[in-house]
Amino acid sequence: MKGFEVTAIPIETNRAVAVTAVKTGLNGKIYVGLTAKTNVLVELDPETNEYRDCGPIYKIEGDYEETLDKIHNALCVGPDGKLWIGQNINVADAWPPEFDFTTFPGGHLWCYDPETGEIEDHGIPVPMSGIHAMTIAPAQGMIYGQVIPDYHFWSYNMNTGELKDWGKLGPYPSTHNIQADLEGNCWGAWRTMVDRHGKAKFYLLKFDYKAQKLIRTNTPLVFEELPAADSVNWGIDSMCVARDGTVYGGDAGLGMFFKIDPHTGELTYLGKPLSSPRMTGMAEGPDGRIYITAGFPVMHLVAYDPKSGLFEDFGPVTEEYDLCYFHGITVTDDGTVWTGETDSGRCIMYKCVPA
Repeated sequence: MKGFEVTAIPIETNRAVAVTAVKTGLNGKIYVGLTAKTNVLVELDPETNEYRDCGPIYKIEGDYEETLDKIHNALCVGPDGKLWIGQNINVADAWPPEFDFTTFPGGHLWCYDPETGEIEDHGIPVPMSGIHAMTIAPAQGMIYGQVIPDYHFWSYNMNTGELKDWGKLGPYPSTHNIQADLEGNCWGAWRTMVDRHGKAKFYLLKFDYKAQKLIRTNTPLVFEELPAADSVNWGIDSMCVARDGTVYGGDAGLGMFFKIDPHTGELTYLGKPLSSPRMTGMAEGPDGRIYITAGFPVMHLVAYDPKSGLFEDFGPVTEEYDLCYFHGITVTDDGTVWTGETDSGRCIMYKCVPA
């Protein structure tokens, strides 16, 4: 890959098949959320590239032993260094068809202390649904999340312990990620029903922290014509907040990159990193650029410079496979980009060190 030296680090633990969340801890370690069985978290040492299994995070409740567990974009780092984890299972809205959701009480909100290994259970936000995405506003002590398949939005106040379900957002999940801004608000997406032409419309969603109100805005998220019978992967694919407070996001279906002014809610389309769909991860680097994993079926690493408005495509992270795309990204203070492979049956972390 142009500009980077890439090291592949296979993660082999308890039926792991995919990386589905990546975060840098306050201790400098890389935390990797997996699709696996109960042991869904590993701690990776960036100096040695070695990892340790953090042990069983989830308790199995109900009859789903053959179904894998996962952390799906629901891994957050708290202000004290503890990790907040949203529990999910590896089933979609109605797949596999034989799965019985009544055997699954619902995904719990867990807190894991990397120093002691202690795990705390903070309850089930929405019964019989798994936590699909999660974000944290550390200054305000708020955690926000959404669930699947019921697609409710929920919040958790870390200071008071209040867990609140704000109700159903729409007919189907329209975002893989949500993002808290520096003021404690949360941004995401909501969608309409599919119309008689087989199309849905996608709009910006805001949770207003001060007003404590969920707002379905009329700001469109998709700027190009969608084909009929739209895929479930339309809507927001990934989001991040920059140090200056700007919220960035990427569209899954058309691969469009945009920014949100958190003060006005204005959404500005910034272009396409690549011509192909998907934009599964983004994070700000120490150089102020936004690093993005984009493209399908083989993803590239791309950087967006807010000062110039230009993209730099570094090319495919690996060219070893016909299908290789990622789920989550973090950039450490030395400019190293960490991302992990998903949906290929391979559970591999990629360490991309600036050359």
